[in-house]
Amino acid sequence: MSSPFGSNVFHCCLRYCADVDDVWSVTPAYILQLCKPTHSELLRKARMLLELVFIHEGCFMFNNSTFFTTSDVTSFIEGISAT
Repeated sequence: MSSPFGSNVFHCCLRYCADVDDVWSVTPAYILQLCKPTHSELLRKARMLLELVFIHEGCFMFNNSTFFTTSDVTSFIEGISAT
């Protein structure tokens, strides 16, 4: 597991409790099956909100910072929080 590929395979197997032999049969459906239970809707919302708060506070930036204003980011936060 000293190569980047080997290290990534090992990491994925540990993280998703997968068998190394399963790596060779990975499909989008297989990935969804492994990841879906670990990423609930609430967790996804929390991650989106965290990133938006970082953007709002100036810690992160959009690639095109002229596209969204601080007011826009605040609206995104309020919209996600309300759902």
